[in-house]
Amino acid sequence: MCRDIAPVPRAPYAARSPATAAAIDRAAHEAPLYEGDDGPARTAAQLVALAWFESKFDTKAVGDHGESLGLFQVGVSSLPALGVTREDLFDPHTAARAA
Repeated sequence: MCRDIAPVPRAPYAARSPATAAAIDRAAHEAPLYEGDDGPARTAAQLVALAWFESKFDTKAVGDHGESLGLFQVGVSSLPALGVTREDLFDPHTAARAA
């Protein structure tokens, strides 16, 4: 028996980091990187992978001797172009939008 039901993505990190999960979901829906019905889900998957790789979901992560900040380790040299401050990058939603 075959069904035409798309699998629902699981977010195993969501229980451990609910604010981060909500911020990624919100950013993915506000500005999806991909077109189509699955654009937000694909965007969220990419943001989850990036946040795990860069910071292991640590919203206060600081790397590269203070030159990369937050969940996604956004470089401080990008701040003027992004219109955000160093402190903004420690907010999960702002960091997700900047990434």
